[in-house]
Amino acid sequence: MLRPYISPGPIIVQAKWCKFMRKLNRRLGQKADFLNLIPGDLVLPWLVLALGSYGILNGIFGVNWIWTAMIVLWECLVWLLLAGKTPHRFFGQMVTPPKLARSRLRQSG
Repeated sequence: MLRPYISPGPIIVQAKWCKFMRKLNRRLGQKADFLNLIPGDLVLPWLVLALGSYGILNGIFGVNWIWTAMIVLWECLVWLLLAGKTPHRFFGQMVTPPKLARSRLRQSG
């Protein structure tokens, strides 16, 4: 009986009935990211923050580019701290509950 061979690189499984090696995707079940630095769900909000801040600060107010970059970095870090890996916990608090959840039932006695 052949045993599966697991290498430090891609996972390779060899079965008894097949004579070729099959490569499996190591990224299955993992979250998307951008260049292994930024989580994939933060790319779009950070891009909107960066472009909006640049347009307002540098375009309208004429702020120096160093101050603009520092403010954009601060905004992105605050967004990361607020949203983090579970943004649904923070942004879920802003959703108003349905009206049925606010009602009370009278007890007939």
